[in-house]
Amino acid sequence: IFNENGQNFTAQAEANSKVEVKNAAGEFVGYGYVDSTGNVSGHFNQVYLKGEELTFIVIDKAGNQSIEYKQNALTDDIAPNPIENIVLNKNGQNFTAQAEADSQIEVKNTAGEVVGSGYVDSIGNVSGSFNQVYLHGEELTFVVVDRAGNRSTEVKQNALIDDIAPNQIENIVFDVNGQYFTGHAEADTRIEVLDQFGNRAGWGYVDSQGNVIGYFNQVYLHGEELTFIVVDIAGNRSVEVKQNALIDNVAPPAAANITLTSDGLLFGEAEPNSTVEIIDQYGAVITTTYVWYDGTFNQWINLSQYQTQNLSIVVKDQAGNRSEVVHELVPVFTNSPIVATELKLDIDGHILTGK
Repeated sequence: IFNENGQNFTAQAEANSKVEVKNAAGEFVGYGYVDSTGNVSGHFNQVYLKGEELTFIVIDKAGNQSIEYKQNALTDDIAPNPIENIVLNKNGQNFTAQAEADSQIEVKNTAGEVVGSGYVDSIGNVSGSFNQVYLHGEELTFVVVDRAGNRSTEVKQNALIDDIAPNQIENIVFDVNGQYFTGHAEADTRIEVLDQFGNRAGWGYVDSQGNVIGYFNQVYLHGEELTFIVVDIAGNRSVEVKQNALIDNVAPPAAANITLTSDGLLFGEAEPNSTVEIIDQYGAVITTTYVWYDGTFNQWINLSQYQTQNLSIVVKDQAGNRSEVVHELVPVFTNSPIVATELKLDIDGHILTGK
């Protein structure tokens, strides 16, 4: 006995055996188990509702196989009723409705492309979503597809229209690091930030409570003018809000507690999250290192290369302010190799020999 869902069956067979099901090509397409009283409960790997020929074989515990039994699947060629009571969510991406139980919904745009889907539960409630936001009155076509693949007549419905600009962002607060900001705006929108030239300078997201968390693409700590725009899910844009970045023109403290070990490790303390430049006696930057959040830094120095030099150490904060210079004298490298002697260059000037 086939279930009307096209995927389950019951029967009678030898107790404690199993049932194999094959299609017309001889491929395994289902199975069943027989309980101790001979009742079969079985399942197909896919839906069969087009009258397909199926072959059933009983296999006992010893592996003996019964004579094949052929039976055609049920035939369902009745189109389901069209979808009803479509309700579009104001977010432009979800919908609910009513349709034939355990069917599915296809949604297409005016070009015939599938742009959404929905599933119908056992009591006919539809839950669906679109692949993108539709909030400009776009025409959408809904089709119910049952388990047998039968398709309902189409139902067309226009998406909601949201052409109302969101309110502008409020209560912008810059973080002292010059790269983050918070604020308040319409829930579930996003924030665009532009610099004075109209280039994208940052972005932000607004949670369901209207709280903004945003980020700039670089550090802004010199009072730069920034423009903030709220963009809702329909693409509507708010009035611009301009606000100047914080100004940090205070030089960081000079590096402190500097130590240079005998093997060339330079370490010390400086303003957290700043950088430290190490400069040779000729003004060339040897290297740059970062200061950890705990205010410590360390960097290896080639002692043999810079021995006897009075190195300059400068702290540079995120705003680019530079500290006073601190000097560290590199001692004579006592493990320096012996100077080469008896150097000779061949007549062609290519080969150098010596000891």
